[in-house]
Amino acid sequence: MNLLYPAVSADSLTVVCEKLAAGFALPPFAVTRESEHVRSARSASGPFAIEVVEFLGRVSAEDAAKIDSPDQWNLAWRAEVGLQFNFQVSITRGTVTRRQRERTAQKLRLAFSEIRLHGD
Repeated sequence: MNLLYPAVSADSLTVVCEKLAAGFALPPFAVTRESEHVRSARSASGPFAIEVVEFLGRVSAEDAAKIDSPDQWNLAWRAEVGLQFNFQVSITRGTVTRRQRERTAQKLRLAFSEIRLHGD
């Protein structure tokens, strides 16, 4: 199961990743990409993985279309969901129960000032 959420935080990518690592009992996040437009980091434990993308500045959908991959998709996605969201959270995991989804949502809400979860 792959889940993708827009989120807001005044914290840096490093601080957000520290909160997520502590909340989900994950190893430290490793930076996976740094560019002019995004920074991203990932952590995994078994089949469970979280990748966090921090958007640096605002890029419109039109401007995103002119940017080379791999940033293009992430920037276009952000322009679509709303430029107020400065983070993208991707979770990869196996099938989960309703209770596990609720616990995941609680932990995500502790790391971000705002996050748009499925069903919100």
